[in-house]
Amino acid sequence: MSIIPVYENKKAPCFSQDANGQSGCPALNDIPGFLFALSQRNFAQAFEILKLTNPFSGGCGRFCDHPCEYSCNRGKLDSPVNIRELERFVSDYAFQNNMLPEKVTKSINKSVAIAGAGPAGLSCAYFLKKHGFHVDVFEKENMAGGMMAQGIPIFRYPSEILQWEIDYIKALGVNIFTGRPIGKNEIMDFQKKYDYVIIATGAHKSRKLGIPGEYSKAVIIGVDFLKTLNLNMQFRQSNGDTSLINDMDAGESVAVIGGGYTAIDVARTAARMGKKVTIYYRRNKKDMKIHPGEVEECEKEGILFQYYLNPYEISQKTNPDGTTSLKLEKMTPGEPGSDGKATIMSSGEFIEVQTHYIIKAIGETPDLKFLGNDFSIQNNTIELNGSKKPLYIAGDARFGYARDVGMVVRAVASGRNTATDIIGDYSGIKPTWYTENKIAYFHTIKSRYFKKAARLRTNTLKRSSTKNSFKEMRLPLNEHEAVYGASRCFYCGICVQCDWCYHYSSGAIAKTEKSWSGLRIEKYFKFIADRVNISTRDAVEACPRNAMGFVDIDNFDTSPDVLNQYASSNNSIPTPPIKISRAAKSNTK
Repeated sequence: MSIIPVYENKKAPCFSQDANGQSGCPALNDIPGFLFALSQRNFAQAFEILKLTNPFSGGCGRFCDHPCEYSCNRGKLDSPVNIRELERFVSDYAFQNNMLPEKVTKSINKSVAIAGAGPAGLSCAYFLKKHGFHVDVFEKENMAGGMMAQGIPIFRYPSEILQWEIDYIKALGVNIFTGRPIGKNEIMDFQKKYDYVIIATGAHKSRKLGIPGEYSKAVIIGVDFLKTLNLNMQFRQSNGDTSLINDMDAGESVAVIGGGYTAIDVARTAARMGKKVTIYYRRNKKDMKIHPGEVEECEKEGILFQYYLNPYEISQKTNPDGTTSLKLEKMTPGEPGSDGKATIMSSGEFIEVQTHYIIKAIGETPDLKFLGNDFSIQNNTIELNGSKKPLYIAGDARFGYARDVGMVVRAVASGRNTATDIIGDYSGIKPTWYTENKIAYFHTIKSRYFKKAARLRTNTLKRSSTKNSFKEMRLPLNEHEAVYGASRCFYCGICVQCDWCYHYSSGAIAKTEKSWSGLRIEKYFKFIADRVNISTRDAVEACPRNAMGFVDIDNFDTSPDVLNQYASSNNSIPTPPIKISRAAKSNTK
C-alpha cells in the first residue's frame, strides 16, 4: 500500500461519541479546543470557541449533567477533566467582562417566527441569526428564558447570568417579544408573514399521579411551585437578596414525589425556605435521573430520602394540626427491564405519613393544545390543519415524552438541528459543524506522554450558608485552578503545536510559524515532500493526540487540503507528493 502522511484533526469522544457508543456533548462544544485556549490563559478565545455551538454556556457550566465527562479519555488514565466547571469559569470571565457579540449585519432576506423563548427557541434563533435570517421570538411570559427562568432555581442559575446570555442573543439582532401568548390564530398569521415558523414551547405540563386525592388542596405541582417562586424572585432580587423567603411559613413539612431534576430542585428550594423535606421515590437511589452526588448534597442540606415507596392515596381532609395524610405503597424490585433498570412490583404493604404539603414532581410533558386538535407531528415538523406549509418544532415540545426532557444542553442541540434544517431548506446545503469523521479514542492517544494528575475538587457552600439563602451553591474555580484543570486535557485529536512531530521528523516537517487559532481547518506544519521517507512514519505515530494520520494515495483522489500540507525544499508545491511505500503501524498506545 502506498501512503502519505497528513495532518488530520479528529473529534474527541467528549463531544462526539466514546468507544461504547455513549454520546458526548449534545451541543457539540469543541471541548479540546476551548480547554487548550483556557490552558494558555486565552480566556476570551476559549469563550468564543464555546459560543460557536452553545449560547448558554454560562448555564450549562452550572447545571448540565455533563455527559462529556463520562466520555472523557482522561478518565481511562486517572479521572475525567472537570469540563463543566471549566465551561463555567470561561463563561463567568466573559460575563464579568461583559463580552457581547457584534450585531450580525449579514442578511439573506428570509424571516423566521419562533413561538417560545426557552433554550430550544432561543438557540434556534441564535444560529439562524448568525446565518443572516431575520428572527422574531414570541414568549407568553413577561420574561424570556422558558424553563431556565421559570424552573431552574437561582442557586443553580443566577438570574443575572441568564439575563446576560439572553442579552448576548439579542445583541446579535434577534428580536424577543415577551407577554405575547400564542394560539392557533397567531400561528396561522405567522405563516402568512414569515418564511418559516417554529414551535418551541417546551414541556410545562405536569404528569398526573393518577391516584385518589390528587387534586387535594395540599397538593402542589412542582413546576408551578418553581415558576411562581422564580418569577417573583427574578423581579425582587438580582444580587442574592432572598427576602421572599420571609413570606413563607418555616418549619412545615413537605413531601416531594419524584426522582428527577424537578423533584430535586423543588426539594432544595423548599429546604431553603425552612421546610422539613422528604423525597419519596418508587425506585432506588441509583435509578434517579439526577447528577451523581446530588443525593449526598441534598442530605447535607437536611433533605431526607425514602425509596421504594409509591403514592397510593391522598386524603381530601385536613388534620387538626394542618397536615394531610399521604398513603404510600411499598414496592419491591423485580427482574431488569429492557432499559436495564429493575422492574418494580407492589408488595401489598402500605405506610401513611402526615405532611403539610405534597409536591408532585414526576415529570413534564408538552402541551400543544393551543394548536387545536387537528395536527400531527412528523419528525421535526407539525402538519397543522388549515396550513399550507408545515411548522417546524424543536426542543421539549418535540421530545417531551423522552427520558431527557428538561435537559438544557439537549434543547440547545435540538434548536441548532432545527436551524440546520431550515438553513438546508433555504440554501439546499445543510451546514456541517465539523468536517472530521474520525474519533480519537483512548487507544489512539499516546497516554505514556501524560503524567497522572489529580482532578480538581469542587467546593460548595457550607450547609449553614445555604439555609435561608438562595446564594449560588457551588463555588467557582479561581484562575490558577482553571488553568491547571484545563491542562489535564489530552486535547484529543487536535494539533496544539506541541512539536513532537517536528522533532521526530528529521527535517521532513517544517513549522509555518502560525499562532494557534482554535480553527480546526488551520494547519501549523508542512511536510517537505522531497525529505519525506519511511522514517517520517515515526513522526506521525509520535503525535500524542492522534492529530495526524495516513492517506492511501493509490485509492484516494488527493484533495487540495492534502496537497496544501506539502512543500518542497525549494518552496514549490510537488504534485503528487512523495509516497511512502510501506504500510503504517497501528496508531496505538
